[in-house]
Amino acid sequence: MRRVFVAFLAVTMGLLGFSTVPADAASVTYFSNAVSGPFTGTSVFDAESSCALFHQVYDATYTDKHGNLGSVDLDGCVTIGAGTTFEFAGTFKLATAHRAMLRGTVSGTVSTSTATGCGNLSPAGLDFTLVLAQGNRGFRDLDGTIHLQGVWCSPAAPDVSGPISGQLTGDMSAA
Repeated sequence: MRRVFVAFLAVTMGLLGFSTVPADAASVTYFSNAVSGPFTGTSVFDAESSCALFHQVYDATYTDKHGNLGSVDLDGCVTIGAGTTFEFAGTFKLATAHRAMLRGTVSGTVSTSTATGCGNLSPAGLDFTLVLAQGNRGFRDLDGTIHLQGVWCSPAAPDVSGPISGQLTGDMSAA
């Protein structure tokens, strides 16, 4: 009976992020689900920064696949991309519901969109890849990416925030 309890305790602590042993497939899936789910928030850009074109931030909360709330914040620069797209590059900080903190780089595109629901604001498609560079708790021993896909309802004016929404999809792997 004691062995069963010790095994249960070890698995539980690993899932909560207290283990330093390499992640197994079940815990990798758990951590991928902890950074996956729908998000909502706001974004604002300004021209007063060291960025070549615009500085932009995205602040959102998300509901992970376990039903818990987390937050994700992006901060970066916008440059002109190919065609009708803009390129976004910067850093991200993601806080899970269980207080794990992930940090890394983000890059991707902001493009014109035909999305509805923006009212008189201009819809812009968001397609970003967040690359994990540092994590604590159970994410300390993981590598991976988080794909952010969504819509920004842009007011097309500096210093005026517009709503964002979409989906985060985590793809964690053992380091």
